[in-house]
Amino acid sequence: MSTLTTFGFFGLGAGRRASARTRNGNTTFFCYYTTTLQCSAGGMIPAELRVYSPRDDVPLADDTIAFVVARLFVPLNGTALLDAYSLFPVPGDPASDAYEAAIPDMPYPFVYGLGIVRSKWAPLPDGTSKAFTVDVHERVRDEQKPTSVQCVFPGGTPRWQTVPVPNPNSYIHFMGTCARISSEGGLSVDIESIVFNVGPSPVTAGGGSLPAAGGPPATPTKRRKFNSALSSPAASSSAAASPAV
Repeated sequence: MSTLTTFGFFGLGAGRRASARTRNGNTTFFCYYTTTLQCSAGGMIPAELRVYSPRDDVPLADDTIAFVVARLFVPLNGTALLDAYSLFPVPGDPASDAYEAAIPDMPYPFVYGLGIVRSKWAPLPDGTSKAFTVDVHERVRDEQKPTSVQCVFPGGTPRWQTVPVPNPNSYIHFMGTCARISSEGGLSVDIESIVFNVGPSPVTAGGGSLPAAGGPPATPTKRRKFNSALSSPAASSSAAASPAV
């Protein structure tokens, strides 16, 4: 049981559309783009992104920025491969100087994974950050591919000073940002969240119930695509109870 996924904003270029043969013999079309994994401490890992291409689809213009959720493979000293679950291009003209103005300042992708700790931790050159390697596998380009990710407890973050480093051969789930290229030429991630000793959850007897709702939330003054609160509890409960027609 293992996985490696990345999400965030990516710059896309050199778009091309090509066919690929699936395991059952069918032909499927994909769009391929060059991109990079930008690292917060400097440096970039070259990457190629693949996304399913429906009928009559055309590749996006060079320098289009898109929010992407993708399976990830990062070889040592090589080109990373991304298979996108979802890709949402930012509208507008990529050639315009104002194109990036409305995009959140989030150039460093997030990565989360589930894998096994390969070795004991070692300090980074700054003397305070603790690094350990996690081996993960993910299905990319239609086959399982292994990636070794260097996970780092940043020394400059106080909350990691009292958190124990996971033991070798233990399974963990981690999430963090692309931070640097490791000394081995792989991806190094600054950890923001970690779950130790991942395994099956115990069954809780007796079930439970949701907590009682508080007072009614404020009603939005205009219809929005993204809502920060329910319009009204009564409207939600009545919609759920309405019979199908």
